[in-house]
Amino acid sequence: MSQENKADAELAAWRGEWQSLGGKDDLAAELVARARKDGKRLRRGAAGEVLASIFSTSFCLWLVIRSHGSPQIVAMTAIILLFNGAWLTSFFTVRAGLFMSSGEGVDAFVELTRTRLAAQLVWTRIARRWTLVIGVALVPWGIWMFLAHEEHYLAEPWRAVVGFGGAAGIFAAVYAWVGIKARKLRAEEAAFERHVADGQLI
Repeated sequence: MSQENKADAELAAWRGEWQSLGGKDDLAAELVARARKDGKRLRRGAAGEVLASIFSTSFCLWLVIRSHGSPQIVAMTAIILLFNGAWLTSFFTVRAGLFMSSGEGVDAFVELTRTRLAAQLVWTRIARRWTLVIGVALVPWGIWMFLAHEEHYLAEPWRAVVGFGGAAGIFAAVYAWVGIKARKLRAEEAAFERHVADGQLI
């Protein structure tokens, strides 16, 4: 199926769901538009996670080849591969069944939005946990790496600062970013519930 035909089919499906909610009603338009937007956001997020894992895996394999199978690089690659596998498994498990919508009424679309927000909040907790796990796992690896190349690092300290400092900075940034995302999701969830409580969505 071509991309254009696929888009037409998706639009037809969403129009059908709109009609199931009353068609011309503003409420139907709002609910369907939100569900469709959330679905696209979920699919974009999934594509981004897969691409990021492919990139990190490819980069690690390139380092293995470049280092001619250095034990330290092979060990790091094994850690990253295990991490990527666990990360993607958790990502898709939490969102199972939430990428598409088949709502058949106001309540169904409200519940879908709630479930999607809850799933994303669960994911932020898992993501922070896995970030800590990989960070802790790489500490002994970093010590091993330093001791194995101590002469080079002592001769050129900037390499240690850039390498280890850069890695620490990246993990700290990811951990902080996930925390910020969690706060935004909680605020979005609270705003949605207020909207529901006001009687505008039910």
